[in-house]
Amino acid sequence: MRAAVVTADGHLAVEEVPGPEPGTDDVLVRVAACGICGSDLHMLSAGLIPPGAVMGHEPSGVVEAVGTDASGVCVGDAVAIHPMQPCGTCDACTSGATQRCLMMGQTCLGLGTRPGAYAEYVTVPASEVHRLPEGFPVELGALAEPLAVALHGLRRSRLEPGMTVGVIGCGPIGLCAVVAANALGAGEIWACDPNEFRAELAAAAGASRTSPSPLDADIVVEAAGAQGTVDLAVNATRGGGQVVLLAVNLAGDSVWPFVWVTKEVEIVPALAYTRAEYGEAAEMIASGAVDVAPLVTRRVLLEETDQAFTDLLSGSPDGKVLVTP
Repeated sequence: MRAAVVTADGHLAVEEVPGPEPGTDDVLVRVAACGICGSDLHMLSAGLIPPGAVMGHEPSGVVEAVGTDASGVCVGDAVAIHPMQPCGTCDACTSGATQRCLMMGQTCLGLGTRPGAYAEYVTVPASEVHRLPEGFPVELGALAEPLAVALHGLRRSRLEPGMTVGVIGCGPIGLCAVVAANALGAGEIWACDPNEFRAELAAAAGASRTSPSPLDADIVVEAAGAQGTVDLAVNATRGGGQVVLLAVNLAGDSVWPFVWVTKEVEIVPALAYTRAEYGEAAEMIASGAVDVAPLVTRRVLLEETDQAFTDLLSGSPDGKVLVTP
C-alpha cells in the first residue's frame, strides 16, 4: 500500500510499504481521511518521530476486513477510529484516566511505534472503532479526535450552562473548543485570534464574538501554544475563574505570578481525552448534535502531505486539514 513515510531528514515521502494484516480481534480500515494535528507538526519538526514511521492519529474510514474474533462491526461500515489502545492494567487505566495510560506512547497510532493513518489502510482493534450512520460524510469522523480533546478540557473545568467561555487560538483545537462549549451549554463564547480568516472560522463554529485580543470570561481555553499566550489567558480570566490548557508550547512559557495569584485563577491542564470522551465526541458528530464540517478548510492527497506540513508550520491560516488517501 502507499503511505507517507518519515524520511531521514524529517520530511514525509510517499512510499510503497507492506499492507497491514488484521489480527483476530482487529479490523482493517481503508482510510477516508486523517487530520493533521498540531502535535504531529511539532513532534516531526522536533525530531521526535523516527525515520520510517507512518504518522497520523485522527482517522476515519470504511471497514474492509474483520478479524475472526472481532465483533460489533461489519465489512462496509463507516467508522471513526479511537487512535489509542489503553493497556487496561496500569493505575491510570484502572482509575478511568485512560488518556494517561503508561503505554500510550507505544499504542497510539502514528507516534513512531504503531503505524498511523497517513496511509491507504490501517488496522485497529474492533473495540476502538465507532460506527457512523449510513450516508454520513465519512471524512467528518476524523474530527472526533480533536473534538474529544476539547471536550476533555472543558469537562475538567467548572463549566456550567450560561458561563462565558473564551478561546485563545482558533486553530483546529480552538475551533473544536468553540463547538464543544456550545454543546455543553456555555453562554457567550468569544474567540481570540489575530488572523481574520481563523476568527471567521470561529464565528462559523459558533463563537458569539471574535476579537484579535482577549476579553473577559469565566473560563478561558488556551489553544494557541505560543509564547506568552498563557499569560494572555490568565489576564483574560475573571477573578476566581479557570484557564484550561489544551495547547503545548514545546519551547516553554511562563506566567507572571502576581496576576495569577491576586486573581486566584486556576490553571487546569488537560491531556488528550478518555476512551469514553472519544466515544462521546464521535456520537455528537454522528448524531448531528454538532456540525464540524465548517472546520475543514483543506483536503490533500498523500503526495501533498509534506507540503501541507510545511505550510502549517509556516503559519498557513487553515482550520482542519485532512489527508485523504
